[in-house]
Amino acid sequence: MTNKGADNHEADELLAYAFFVHLPENGEEHYLLDYYAVEKGRRGTGIGSLFLKMLSSDQLKDADCVLLEVEDPECAEEERETRERRLRFYLRNGMVDTGVKAAVFGADFMILRMPVGKTDEDFREIYQNVYRILLSGPVFNAEVRMK
Repeated sequence: MTNKGADNHEADELLAYAFFVHLPENGEEHYLLDYYAVEKGRRGTGIGSLFLKMLSSDQLKDADCVLLEVEDPECAEEERETRERRLRFYLRNGMVDTGVKAAVFGADFMILRMPVGKTDEDFREIYQNVYRILLSGPVFNAEVRMK
């Protein structure tokens, strides 16, 4: 997400960054929001919320499923407060807890979904399929654990 500069200049300024994995499967469009960050100086200004709203109401409104990984606060030893704050941010902005949990490369995640598409999907299976596509079989078997 960028912001056009003032004074008739077209200089772009980075406000937020999102990285998605797209998994078209059986005629459906599934996505994993793998990484999302707002530029440090812009945090707390509403940019992050606005961006998520734009995604769910415009860019990804026709997606069948959009999943997000959020570090699980229950598994934190040192960063629990930060993880809880991130989770609250996503829930406050309409993301929904799927009840799916996973450990990927040693990081413990809760899997949330954006409120688009179908609500009766097998979110656990979709999430696993993303990593099955990204990783070789041996790496997937060694590094992805569903809880």
